[in-house]
Amino acid sequence: MITKEIIEYVLIRAYNCCNNNQFIISRNENREENEIFIKRYNLTKSRQVNMIKSLVYTDFCK
Repeated sequence: MITKEIIEYVLIRAYNCCNNNQFIISRNENREENEIFIKRYNLTKSRQVNMIKSLVYTDFCK
């Protein structure tokens, strides 16, 4: 079972990666949806970082 603590741990790691510019959003042929989303909303690297860093625990829970 995925717990709140696990989600928060993963988010902290993602925030740290963003802060250290150590992340990529896959854009190869198997990730066509990512490419479409990035182009549709004109997501610069800065905007991508801001979106990732705005995620919170409740974004992953129902």
